[in-house]
Amino acid sequence: MKIGSKLIVMIVALSLSGIGILLITITSFSHRLISTLMNSELEYLGKSESAVIKAWIDDNFSMVRTIAVAMEAYEQIPPPDRRFIYNLLMKMQVEANPDILSIWSRWEPNALDGMDAEYANTEGTDETGRFISYFIPTPGYNGVSLTALEMSYDGVGDDFYTIPKRTGKETILEPYFFNVNGQQKFITSLIAPIKKHGMVIGVVGIDVDLAPLQAVVEEINPHPGTIAAVFSNESIAAAHFIPSRIGSSMEDGKSEFLGDHVQDFTTAVKKGTSYKFDTVSEVDGKKEDYIFISIPIYPGVTETPWAVAFGVPEKVVNEPIVQMLLVSIGIAAVMIIIMVYIDSLQDRPVHQHSLARDGRSF
Repeated sequence: MKIGSKLIVMIVALSLSGIGILLITITSFSHRLISTLMNSELEYLGKSESAVIKAWIDDNFSMVRTIAVAMEAYEQIPPPDRRFIYNLLMKMQVEANPDILSIWSRWEPNALDGMDAEYANTEGTDETGRFISYFIPTPGYNGVSLTALEMSYDGVGDDFYTIPKRTGKETILEPYFFNVNGQQKFITSLIAPIKKHGMVIGVVGIDVDLAPLQAVVEEINPHPGTIAAVFSNESIAAAHFIPSRIGSSMEDGKSEFLGDHVQDFTTAVKKGTSYKFDTVSEVDGKKEDYIFISIPIYPGVTETPWAVAFGVPEKVVNEPIVQMLLVSIGIAAVMIIIMVYIDSLQDRPVHQHSLARDGRSF
């Protein structure tokens, strides 16, 4: 082997070693950088989407809060007029807000006007005569119907009343299915306490359809394969990238999406803290490595935060790195081919050419 060829071989070997070390270094650095950027993007996306969801809930809470404040001024109204005025106020809210499935109010015995006995078994109440009006949009009944709020008086199944009365704060109930005018809807209730001298004497609340949250989740797709869901404080899916999972517990899908992280994830949602982890999830029958993040949502002035969760395939993070490696390998291959070609030129024999002119050789 000629000295030039040996030199080329050495150069190629050194170049390959250098390129290999460079590729490893770049790949490691790039993976950390892209992972950091992806995590930042997920956190930004989570905060952005959680703000949208919180704004929707807070808009409804604002209406309930306003009605509660108005009802706290009941002493400014003559007792015989209080029920009529508050019923009219609630009826007008239902008529003006088509997204409201119902609006209702429940007061302590004789707290509103001291006239419970006189109103016993009249429209909008029961044999107790308490103010328990319940308005719901009803086709064919002037648009709105008034009935008595169904409830027990032993506290069983009355979370809509016992929780805000106990805490003295706004309350969002765990989502649940409810029949509305013959249609099964997935809803939640937003409730605000009515107070006198700091004591809760009643509540006012609305029932809202959670379909708008599902619409938000279905629009979340910053990267191919992104999955998203909204969970209540007790880990009930209020919205889910698989619609059939709406209303199910987070734990029902642990084998597919959360792996061994279900308990920590559930705890983070309940406490209102962010949580991030990597796991293998099964989506559409395929198992893939996913990066998950959960961002808390604090509806109104409540003590039960909800959460919006996102999952992005890890291949989304790795794809730019793979592309960079392919380009780098391609460049290295071209450089080696060029060097080998140069070496082959040096190995070619030099041919002598004779030209005969006027009998002389040149």
